[in-house]
Amino acid sequence: MSTANLVPLVYNSLVNLRTSTNFNGVHTQFNSLLNYKNGAPNTQAGAEAWCASVMDTNQYIIAGSENPKTYVAVSIQGRGDLDQWVTSFKVRYTLDGINWKEYRNGSALPANSDRSTVVTHFFDQPIRARSIEIRPLTWNVHISLRFELYAQPEQHSFTQVGRGISPGANTVLNSTTNTGAREVLVDVAFPVEFKSTPIVSITLGHIDTTSADATGSDVYQQTRVDVQAINITTKGFKARFYVWRNARAYDLRADYNSLVNLRTSTNFNGIHTQFNSLLNYKNGAPNTQAGAVAWCASVMDTNQYIIAGSENPKTYVAVSIQGRGDFMYFYFN
Repeated sequence: MSTANLVPLVYNSLVNLRTSTNFNGVHTQFNSLLNYKNGAPNTQAGAEAWCASVMDTNQYIIAGSENPKTYVAVSIQGRGDLDQWVTSFKVRYTLDGINWKEYRNGSALPANSDRSTVVTHFFDQPIRARSIEIRPLTWNVHISLRFELYAQPEQHSFTQVGRGISPGANTVLNSTTNTGAREVLVDVAFPVEFKSTPIVSITLGHIDTTSADATGSDVYQQTRVDVQAINITTKGFKARFYVWRNARAYDLRADYNSLVNLRTSTNFNGIHTQFNSLLNYKNGAPNTQAGAVAWCASVMDTNQYIIAGSENPKTYVAVSIQGRGDFMYFYFN
């Protein structure tokens, strides 16, 4: 089985993380991303894993989200910079945040035997939950782990509605001499471009038609008029008005079927993280332990990033950026 078509939730910052205990401020859940590297030669960059401060079976890391997700698999990995790893664990989960269930009745799942090998467990059946817990049962030296949770892609609905789309004044649809099928194409642009091609349903909201022929005879009592959406793209479509005999179609209605969590590539240490990245953030304290007045990466290259993710799609309009408030460090381009 493969995780290729599944959504890595921790990587995409689609879940919030909480732990039972942390060894210290640079051994937290923010170091728990699968394959996380501190990228620096000093210990201030943090451990390459979440590390608990208590060695017992009451330790855990919980991933939770506001909207339920369909969990398919979990991957677990040891600490990258020391010989510490979890050798077995169990999984608990909840849909309502009150009633917790144990996967396989709390049975131990095999985990790691070294620092770097990734062990992936696919659940017997997909788990529908808001929160899911990884609870180490046995470990080598210290409870330390990196992990990822995989879920089925969620189908989010984003609707845009257009009204009053008209072929306008024309002699094609109003012709009294041409009794064959006639059509007019109208270009329709979506107000906001879709990320993927939408499904478009389109209906006639107003019809002004006639069934008489050129002589005025009303023997043609069937009014044949319709509209279709064709050539649909992420930016728009063509509205195809078409009629038989003498008919007019002026109006149609087009109905088509859209919190922010942060994740960074690296943090200089546990007090230089994404939680220091708010615009105009101030640490409000006279000592450096209150944290940097910015998010600060631990590696100086173009592979560093900060990701903002949310449960539901959003329409982003602008971004503001600002330098570090307590040092002369800032971003050029």
